[in-house]
Amino acid sequence: EYHLKAIKHIFKYLAGTTNLCLFYEKNNNFKLVGFYDADYAGDMIERKSTSGGCHFLGSCLISWVNKT
Repeated sequence: EYHLKAIKHIFKYLAGTTNLCLFYEKNNNFKLVGFYDADYAGDMIERKSTSGGCHFLGSCLISWVNKT
């Protein structure tokens, strides 16, 4: 039941975003590049760390993450 509900949610999202796409140049080499950075306990009061990163496929940003 849980998985079926999740799959339905994914399909509804995909159906609602058919107008979105990524554009690639013909001469693009499709190089996958990732950038990440982190600090250890950068929040001096709470002693929490922060990290983040992103992935590019060619010149297109395809994913990113940020975590505290």
